[in-house]
Amino acid sequence: AMKTKPCALITGGAKRIGAFLAQQLVAQGYDIVLHYRSSATEAKALAQTLEASGATVTLRQADLEDAGAVHALWQGLPPVSLLINNASYYARD
Repeated sequence: AMKTKPCALITGGAKRIGAFLAQQLVAQGYDIVLHYRSSATEAKALAQTLEASGATVTLRQADLEDAGAVHALWQGLPPVSLLINNASYYARD
């Protein structure tokens, strides 16, 4: 039987630090659940890159200020062994 790869859920994973962490974890053998709020284009592009490296990537859109959306984010996911709460709000200077 094939050993299942560990899975990491990264909030705010489409850009910046989250995207970097996703790439590092894929290199360590993780599959990824990539959460994003509004960066759908970046999330889809990153998912293609990560899948080309052999990872299984699940994309999940959610507004983390909405408790119902946070609950729905977890539905139907593979078992998550690592959660990285990276999402943040960047105010324009």
